[in-house]
Parts: sequence; structure tokens; C-alpha cells
Amino acid sequence: MQKGYICDRKQDEPPNDNRNIYSFCQLAKDAAYWPSRYLAEAECMDLNRGVRIPPGGAYVANNFHVEEAEPDRFLIFCEAPFEELKYSPFYRP
Repeated sequence: MQKGYICDRKQDEPPNDNRNIYSFCQLAKDAAYWPSRYLAEAECMDLNRGVRIPPGGAYVANNFHVEEAEPDRFLIFCEAPFEELKYSPFYRP
């Protein structure tokens, strides 16, 4: 298992535009951040319902955590069997 930080989130293309695509990176310095622990923990609660890792969606990540990088800068990460961490897409159905 590798530690992956969320570095990007976007809405999928139609007809799957009811789901988000999350990209992950290996380094905290490249990660997206939330301005408060409250907002990051709220995002974790949503992510912990399960995020499928392609190809095939065989692994469902549901162990997201918040890490404080510095004051007012909170990162979200999980440990999963990432095949490639640099902008590896995860899908949240």
C-alpha cells in the first residue's frame, strides 16, 4: 500500500457527470489543501463511503484521513494499492 494525497478533483464527463474524478499524488507539496480541518474532515466523511480505483474498480478505498501540513492548510490522503501515483484517477460513484 502507498500513501496518496488528493491533488485534484473534477466532475466526470457526460453521461457520467454525476460522479467526481479524484487525482492523487505521492508528495504532500503537490497536494490540494483545505483551509480548515472542519472542511477537510467533511470531505473525508464523503470519501470514506468508498472510492473505486481503476482499472476495473477492484479496490475500494475508504480509509481517508486529514493531515495538517501547516496552519490553515489541511491535506487529505489514503493508503491504497496505487499503480501509478502521479495523477492516478480514482472515481467516486
